[in-house]
Amino acid sequence: MHSVILERSNEHAVNCLTGVYSKSAEKLGHFLPEHAIFSRGDGYLFQAGTDEQGSPEFTFPVEETGAAGVARSGFTLRQESIRVDHLYDDLEVLLDSYQSAAVWVNTAFLGYAEVYSSNPPYLHAILIESIAPDHSGVFVLDTLIVGNTPQSATAFLSTSDLKAAITNEVHTESHGGMGYFYTIARSADSAVSEGDALKDQSRKFFADARFSNGVRQYRDLCFDAFEAKPLRSNAARRLFHHSSVLYLTPSLSLLSRALINLGGSGSLQDKNSQIIRHWQAMGVLALRFEATESPRVLDRIDERFELIRRATEEFWAELSEGSPFFPED
Repeated sequence: MHSVILERSNEHAVNCLTGVYSKSAEKLGHFLPEHAIFSRGDGYLFQAGTDEQGSPEFTFPVEETGAAGVARSGFTLRQESIRVDHLYDDLEVLLDSYQSAAVWVNTAFLGYAEVYSSNPPYLHAILIESIAPDHSGVFVLDTLIVGNTPQSATAFLSTSDLKAAITNEVHTESHGGMGYFYTIARSADSAVSEGDALKDQSRKFFADARFSNGVRQYRDLCFDAFEAKPLRSNAARRLFHHSSVLYLTPSLSLLSRALINLGGSGSLQDKNSQIIRHWQAMGVLALRFEATESPRVLDRIDERFELIRRATEEFWAELSEGSPFFPED
């Protein structure tokens, strides 16, 4: 049987790994919203760097955020080496004990969605939920299929595709998680307050130049790429993707959800909404620059980066002062 999508949903995660961990907890009967993982795992502290293809990106260390967010939410994250020769024996034990197992895969071999085969391969996390009785494959939950309209989906992944996806390494500096199954279970530790975790992020923002100077560093990486004619178009397209589709707008929208749930002040919510609008405007400018390569548009991109830098500093400064949240239960 070929790999195939069984059911699609417009509800989707902001990040594949944190989405998978949230669903892993749900399978065990626990509530672990994705925004809580981001809050407790420093997921809103963005850093400038490059992606698998060497293009500029402004994101967060996904594995560290996921692991820290899960641990500080009162869960234990367990890592089990994948033995391809004993794949289904090991999976049966994990699924029996934990109801699901997360795994990093190479998207080039996710045959159930054309968007993966038609784009450069990248590292992606999916959740294995059950095994086909005849061992022809596994049933998985893909919490974030990035396309023109992001979606999630349950899918059948054939054995041949599964083995190829977990054994063909994706080379990246930011991730090293291939070759393992990941499961979570409730721990004896109590969860860190989500509001306290966000206030701690505000302190870290001003204490570490990776975060406080991140927007400037991302701006410089993008402009270096814009200056190289062969890289210009792709760099502009990637700026659109990172600002509007993959990281900034989605992640900060998740932060909005956290601020509302925590009873964050209206001023704090407004500042975060302003940053989101700036990144959305950046995405529009990036597409315009890709189409025109206009110096005037490039100037406007530069101006927008400065607006984002100031607004981001103002947001974290307000969050660090006083007690901006309702007391948590």
